[in-house]
Amino acid sequence: MFGTGFNDYENHVFEQRWRAKVTVFGVSESEAKKQAKQEIHDAIAQSKAEGWYGLGPIGEQVLQRFKSEAQYRKGWEAMKAAGVRDDDVIEWWNIPDFERRLLLQDDDVMRLGGWTAFVEEGKTFEQAALLSWEALPVYGDPLAPPTFPDDPKSTMLPVEMKLRHIRWSEEVQSRGEGEAMKKEQGSRTMNEYVRHLARQGRL
Repeated sequence: MFGTGFNDYENHVFEQRWRAKVTVFGVSESEAKKQAKQEIHDAIAQSKAEGWYGLGPIGEQVLQRFKSEAQYRKGWEAMKAAGVRDDDVIEWWNIPDFERRLLLQDDDVMRLGGWTAFVEEGKTFEQAALLSWEALPVYGDPLAPPTFPDDPKSTMLPVEMKLRHIRWSEEVQSRGEGEAMKKEQGSRTMNEYVRHLARQGRL
């Protein structure tokens, strides 16, 4: 048996991650387990170092702070404008911190993979970076400057939308409709398209 030293929930995440690596990326089972174990170990270590590990579900508390504390007012308004709902905040902040870190880390890996593919096609490093940002969702501070200075719609998506977007993306991609739908709507970036869907209640 492959020992991990994780608790029951961490082992559940471990199981999901290594199986996804085998299914999606074609990694061998032994290598997938090795990678998944290291990723979870590192995420837990970071979470512990920053005092987030073991806090338990904090979604309701975070939502109330967003709504009631002046320091979060502008950010909360930007989140709502992007399509964030109360239940998005609760769901995101109710999952363990190490898992949130893993999900955002996965985004970095996907963007790096996209960047590498574009470079191999002959694009410059800068062109490849911009193309990968157009094609994939980018999560972060919605109040940060737009990714593309000439496009005010190219701002980051609030991380609280991520779980809802994952579910939608899995459903749409299984039907092979994702890119076609984005082009039909005329969105330059995936972020713009996700906000469009959220405002329409389709996400």
